[in-house]
Amino acid sequence: MCLTCVSLNVYSLQKNISDRLAIYAKSLRQNIEKTNNLGDMDTNDLFIEISRAIDKRLWFLEAHLQTSFPNQDRADQI
Repeated sequence: MCLTCVSLNVYSLQKNISDRLAIYAKSLRQNIEKTNNLGDMDTNDLFIEISRAIDKRLWFLEAHLQTSFPNQDRADQI
């Protein structure tokens, strides 16, 4: 397998993980709002803690994608 192919596969895998983490983070924020509206502050606090951890991991992953594959984002938009 060529080095470019391996690089694209790694990018594709990391991009898919990033996309799924973003969906999960969005779901967590929606649940934070729902539990806040219901007045369930214990569950709300749990969702907030999980959301912080996921947002941090997502930030690191997206930063890694931008530095490791700087030209790949432009190729995705074409």
